[in-house]
Amino acid sequence: MTMRRKGLLFFQTIILIGSLFHFLTLTISGNAPSSFWLPVLVSGGYLVFRYRSEFFRSDYAIPLLTASVLISSTIADHLLNAVPFETNVRIQTAYRQFQSLLLLTIPILVTVHGERSKDIKSMLVFGLCLQLLPPYSYAMMTQFLTPSYGRIVVLFYILMTLPGTSIRLNRRILAALVMMPFVALPSLFYGHSPGNTVDHIVTSLLFVLAAMVLSTLSERGTDRLINLVVATQILHVLFSIVIPGLYAINSNVTAMGAEGVMILALYRFTRGRCLSAVLIGTLIIIAVLILMVRIEAATGFVAALAGALIFLYMQFLHHRLPVWWRPFLLPVGLTLTIAGALYYLFLVSESPSIQIRRLLWELTLSGTTQSGITTLLGTGDFGPHHFFLFRHLNRALLSSDMLLIQSEPHTIGQHPHNDFLLMLYGGGLLFSLLSGFLLLRTLLSSLIKDTPASAMSAALMASIVIHSLTEPYTTSPATGFLFFAGVILYWKQFPEAPISIGRIVIPVALALLFLMTTAILHAPVVHFWKENTAVLFEIQSDQKVSPLQAERLNAATSALKRIELLAILQPWESDLFRQKGDLLTAIASTTGGVQEHQSGFDAYCTAFKLRSSPIHLQRLKNAHLSTDRNRRCLDMSMDELEKSYDPYGLMHFLQTVPGEKQ
Repeated sequence: MTMRRKGLLFFQTIILIGSLFHFLTLTISGNAPSSFWLPVLVSGGYLVFRYRSEFFRSDYAIPLLTASVLISSTIADHLLNAVPFETNVRIQTAYRQFQSLLLLTIPILVTVHGERSKDIKSMLVFGLCLQLLPPYSYAMMTQFLTPSYGRIVVLFYILMTLPGTSIRLNRRILAALVMMPFVALPSLFYGHSPGNTVDHIVTSLLFVLAAMVLSTLSERGTDRLINLVVATQILHVLFSIVIPGLYAINSNVTAMGAEGVMILALYRFTRGRCLSAVLIGTLIIIAVLILMVRIEAATGFVAALAGALIFLYMQFLHHRLPVWWRPFLLPVGLTLTIAGALYYLFLVSESPSIQIRRLLWELTLSGTTQSGITTLLGTGDFGPHHFFLFRHLNRALLSSDMLLIQSEPHTIGQHPHNDFLLMLYGGGLLFSLLSGFLLLRTLLSSLIKDTPASAMSAALMASIVIHSLTEPYTTSPATGFLFFAGVILYWKQFPEAPISIGRIVIPVALALLFLMTTAILHAPVVHFWKENTAVLFEIQSDQKVSPLQAERLNAATSALKRIELLAILQPWESDLFRQKGDLLTAIASTTGGVQEHQSGFDAYCTAFKLRSSPIHLQRLKNAHLSTDRNRRCLDMSMDELEKSYDPYGLMHFLQTVPGEKQ
């Protein structure tokens, strides 16, 4: 065994140990943590049986066991930190059972399949895509009560696949991808929600790194990856058809994920050109369209139908047209479709949800053009939830506007519900041009070059454009990787001179070590909130907080110390300061201490400074009632702060609905 191979095996062993430690940290807060370990134990037992004494010398055993651990981490995180937010008890029970079944099967099947196929990289990239695609991509969203478990898992996958890796992508495409996260950097110095800006930069960087890893797969490995992704996602589609109404996962996110998997499935099955492949492709189209009806995703239905038709056109008709027609027919048809959709959205539809969107679009445009720098570079605020767009309104609110807000109070903290406007608002013209370049260059190139991935690329880019008219797509942490993956799956067909990316192992390893450390420190706090959900609900619902018993008071004090340490390590994370404020509020309800009330107000003020959310402002107002009335935030009195961020006095609408995850 060469020294290089020994070094690689040692490196992989360290990653395996780290992933096991992370899995332990994640699952220890569950009610029955040992139950999550069954698939890991079965996978490990299978690999030990297959390789016996050669386990730590094998090129396959350690990476496959690592993949099993990380896939188990992805599903366990979803079970522990997403499923509990499902409000319907019947649906939550069914969804929990469904995800538990996937936890017990997918890691084991990936281990067995990877060992037999000897295709380790495809198994690792499948696990990476599983984490970055709906529904598990919810773990990439803004932190709420729990650490960034999803980002830790993504970094593990990237670190495992980096050594000795080179990419062969088109230089212009690669440059545009790499530039996208950094466009938002200047807004850290003038933006109103730097916490959202940091989230966007970090998430986009992870998408770029994951896309680079995806580009290194061989053609056979890519086919194997798509098979696994399609199989897993179709199971989620079928579940949502049978049991619609899942609240824990937004229906629009479910729809966008289904559109992507439908196009990937068509790409795989229509290449066979046999009757069975055509039949499977047809059934998948029908299943996805039924899903859109069942979850009432009107835009998703249109985008999925358009994506399927465009794919079939590209696959069976496009190459038969005269050469000079090919670059024009689809763009003209897509332009007419978009024009018709815009006409309907702006002038025809009287649906309350569309009327709310029109109001949000007006607010977003006003915010984008408030100054030259925000027009060029944006506000840095990409959400996903923490907005206060009504501060940008340049006119009086009409009675019809107030009725809309009254019917949907959370409108005051909503994103623009349009991907193109969110690009402008968050990243300005520069970010919009970069995204537009990637999308249009990929779409137009797929029309000109007749390659196996042309139909898939054209259909995916077109469906993204259509769905982006009413929802954030490429800018959302839950769905943005679909855009990056679509771009990469097309451009990896045209390899150029290799570029080594092995040098980024050290910064990736340091980032992973940092996030793992914060997750370990956060574990007791996570446990405290799981044990004291009633206290959290009282704070979220603006109710009077019940006094804590002595044992819980000690636990709250201990959790507060951890949060204070974490806030020093992650000063950009508003959720830590919100938790600090919540803990101080809970402690003050028992001790009646003036200092706790004042410190809680300051913590909520910092959270609001990092993410200017209506929810944070509401917490700040509640805390202000228990402190010195002259206490200031952002160098403003509470009256001045409210007039600045809520000039139309809309906050009272939030009091008509119970608190929810923000």
